[in-house]
Amino acid sequence: MKSMNLRKIVVSLFAVMLLGMFLTVVRPVSAEAETVTLTKKNFAMSYVGSTYVSFNLKLPFNNIQADIALYENTKLVGKTRAYSYGTINYKVKKNKTYFYRVRPVYQGKYIGKWSVRKAFSTINLKLQQKYGGTRTLKVTVPKMVGVKSVTLQMSTSSDSGFKTWKTLKPGKSKSCRSINGKKFESYKTYYIRAKVKLKNGVSCDTVYSQSFHFYSRYQ
Repeated sequence: MKSMNLRKIVVSLFAVMLLGMFLTVVRPVSAEAETVTLTKKNFAMSYVGSTYVSFNLKLPFNNIQADIALYENTKLVGKTRAYSYGTINYKVKKNKTYFYRVRPVYQGKYIGKWSVRKAFSTINLKLQQKYGGTRTLKVTVPKMVGVKSVTLQMSTSSDSGFKTWKTLKPGKSKSCRSINGKKFESYKTYYIRAKVKLKNGVSCDTVYSQSFHFYSRYQ
């Protein structure tokens, strides 16, 4: 009998825990009674297309939305409202810094302040191949508003193995004759990407990576 009663108690406690979890997930948000604060973990840029930018949202309640605002430097260029996935139709430009932030909405009313900003860069490096005794790549970092420095990384793979080569200021150039201690080879594809550091300290993702290769030159 004691064993049966103990089992019933355990089952009852488990049911109460499940009910509590369910209520926590779906409990409604009152615009009058509750303020929601969104952090960097609640939103992220997911893709930059030729005419649009997409964002993912992970909101703390499943019955609230968020306004997503996109800025080119300080100018508002797009805005949308979404639950978990939102798209802003805007044609981004090269060598620009874009900021975005979110604000929680419940039943058409704001229930919190704007979040901190995140950023992404459409930096496009100028790459020049030089031939001679040794194959050389000259990289020029474009001048961009609000950029403090740019760290250049190279790899022989498009999505892994990137190692830091140089950190340059906007408008500066640097030449390179090798990667990871090995001279550049003909007809082999190499990849280079730039990690942008902003003057205002906002963390910044880079949208594009670039590739290059050398041809054989016969005398």
